Amino acid sequence: MCSNVRSLSGEHAQIGRVRDDELLLLRTDAASAEAESFGNQLCKAINAADTLTTVEGQTIPFSASIGMVAIRPELTSLALSDLLSAIEQAHYQAKRNGGNQVYCNLI
Repeated sequence: MCSNVRSLSGEHAQIGRVRDDELLLLRTDAASAEAESFGNQLCKAINAADTLTTVEGQTIPFSASIGMVAIRPELTSLALSDLLSAIEQAHYQAKRNGGNQVYCNLI
């Protein structure tokens, strides 16, 4: 799964684990519409992956709820804590909207 995410993300992406099953992917080379399109491609690729996991005899497919933040070009200063908070809010909004989808927030 990680290799799929890495290959789709491109060479300018930075990926890190936040907690449990949450990853943070940072791309600075994409405009808002392009980033949202990338998020949708990533979500579909994870959902369509042949990788499944088995827990106590039950097969569980992977899915992704992706929260994205696009930063307005005129925003010249942003605290890291504010950025992470905005990303987390977008992530949980994607989950509240039914999961397995992308929610993009513009700040």
